[in-house]
Amino acid sequence: MKLQIAFDFIDLEQSLKIAGDTAAYADWLEVGTSLIKSAGITAVRQFKERFAKNQIVADMKILDAGERESKLACENGADIVVVEACAGAGTIRDAVRVAHDLGKKVMVDLLGTPDVLAAAKRGRELAADYLCFHKSTDEKGIAQFIEEFKKVAAAASLPLVVAGRINEQNIVQVMSAGPETLIIGSAITQAQSPAIAAKRFAEMIHRHPKAK
Repeated sequence: MKLQIAFDFIDLEQSLKIAGDTAAYADWLEVGTSLIKSAGITAVRQFKERFAKNQIVADMKILDAGERESKLACENGADIVVVEACAGAGTIRDAVRVAHDLGKKVMVDLLGTPDVLAAAKRGRELAADYLCFHKSTDEKGIAQFIEEFKKVAAAASLPLVVAGRINEQNIVQVMSAGPETLIIGSAITQAQSPAIAAKRFAEMIHRHPKAK
């Protein structure tokens, strides 16, 4: 089980500063969509230059131009590029082909898909490497979150990454489902001490019985 820290700020220097404090505790660092829109592809490049030991996830949210956008991300340091599940099959296929040719990987984000199970199966058929199960883990929805996650995991037969306001109150329940990777954003990046928060979450994740 891995820790992915998501940087969803629009300020690149702020993001790099916090990443510098937390990268040692993370497996993957995510350059968020807002940060890419604000700073451009240089955000991905600078993350990789400064944190070469981490896998860099570029949350490009690709919806079309799969070949061009996948190449742009991968050639600028992304180890994993994110494509939306609702994109056309050709777009996903092109993004996967380009990434794999460059020795990189593709994560298909299931956010907003009306039929999550069908989208998960489609992601597998199109040779994605990971699926991102992107649902709210609010207090009222955690049981439903876990139940749906398990259904998707069984149907997709791909490593699942989970996102959805994961924090200290719900992380144990989320880990019990056995995801490949947990994405944690504001619970770390907006903590009083991001380094302490990252260390605490990393220890919880890596010592969990389902951690690989």
